[in-house]
Amino acid sequence: MSIDSARMLVAEVGQLPVIPDQADRLLRLAASGDNNLSELLAIVESDSVLTAMVLRLVNSAAFGLQRRITSVGQAVVLMGMTHVRSLAMAASMASLFSGRGASAKTAWRHGFAVGCGARTLAGAVGLKGREEEAFTAGLLHDIGELVIESCMTGATREISRIAELDQVPRLAAERIKLGADHAQIGAALSEHWSLPTQITDAISMHHDPAFGFESDPRADTTEVSLIARLVAASEAVFRAHVDQSYSMTTADPIVLIGDLGANNPEALVDKTRDEIIRHLLASDLTQGMRR
Repeated sequence: MSIDSARMLVAEVGQLPVIPDQADRLLRLAASGDNNLSELLAIVESDSVLTAMVLRLVNSAAFGLQRRITSVGQAVVLMGMTHVRSLAMAASMASLFSGRGASAKTAWRHGFAVGCGARTLAGAVGLKGREEEAFTAGLLHDIGELVIESCMTGATREISRIAELDQVPRLAAERIKLGADHAQIGAALSEHWSLPTQITDAISMHHDPAFGFESDPRADTTEVSLIARLVAASEAVFRAHVDQSYSMTTADPIVLIGDLGANNPEALVDKTRDEIIRHLLASDLTQGMRR
């Protein structure tokens, strides 16, 4: 499915969401494969609010560390650079949702949960080294909904009306109203932000990982779709076993995780669920966001 309509919609928006500076720098650092501790510390410690949020998360009871961590450097020693960088990414992206009400807070929580699950799955199915990529794709997979909610006046209400009256899934209602769905709009925003191609493609494909950009043969679709499949599986676990207030999808998390090659998909569903819950219980990172 082409995202040309989504690109046109995004191009017409006067004030698009702006990626937080720290998040942008963290993404560049991860994409470069640079594991220089001093650069990570420079990014996180340049912002006292971000530093405090990361340390609050690391020191939460859910992580069960034996002593209180007082610096990001200590956190890296105990948890590893890529894990701390992912937590810093989540904390920095939280500011994007600040001041947008309860629905935005819920959207951030959902993205954080799906990112944590996707990270867990990546490590468990043999995609070592791609955990951070999976986390970021999960964190941002529904960023298109933020664009619709905050930049397209009245669109959310009209989409809900169409979904109800026509008895169609919300994704279809978005396409009827806008000519594109939130996955495609999110991918277009990701392109606008110049995020890595793998992240953009995963955002575009997370509702249907079997297909990519029909007009864009840049990459091996099977390889690109791996991250989208991790995101889709993580979201299925979240909706089925963590927060059932979300409308259930027809996707069975056991089937999705089995399709990723897991030897024991039932056990991995349980592990992913537990990791999502552990991170969600760790801290409400939206507290302390800039207003």
